[in-house]
Amino acid sequence: MKGFVYLLEIAIAAILMVVVLSTFFAIRVKQNWETSDLIAAGNNILSYISQNRSFFINILNENLTDVEKVKPPNIDYGLNVKGSPKSNIIVGYNQTEYQSYIEDLLTPVYVNGRWVNFTLEEFNFEEGIPNHLDAVVFVYYTAAEYTKYESKIQDYLNKGGAVVGINTFINDQAFLDIFGLQVVSI
Repeated sequence: MKGFVYLLEIAIAAILMVVVLSTFFAIRVKQNWETSDLIAAGNNILSYISQNRSFFINILNENLTDVEKVKPPNIDYGLNVKGSPKSNIIVGYNQTEYQSYIEDLLTPVYVNGRWVNFTLEEFNFEEGIPNHLDAVVFVYYTAAEYTKYESKIQDYLNKGGAVVGINTFINDQAFLDIFGLQVVSI
């Protein structure tokens, strides 16, 4: 019995030592952020990005690994780039007969000190429009085709995609709805 009590005392002493030592060596994580602290952290990130042009180009191309390197681990952020195109825009098409025509239209362009290139990728409309496409082009689609695929085009638009239609005038409600057009009598 005396040996059991001795073991019990050792266990209690070990538990107390762990609790006491953990208070001394606890990792302090800042939880109450003042506005000035957040502004300073943001300025540090922006300063780091501005030191190298490739960091900024990566952000425009939705590659945020450089930002992740310098942000404190207990800060979360939201970053949305508006008004600036990616360096490589992926354009989908589903009409092989117009591939060379679309390629001729989408030549590289120099914008704000950098080149913007276009990559064509064919897709099958029956499987839907892939979400990774930045834009899709429809050349001389008929009113029946716009009506047939209207729901798939609208789904793609609702997910943030861009649609370009190259047509002569079509007075079809599906076409007008997709492109937000109205027929106006003069």
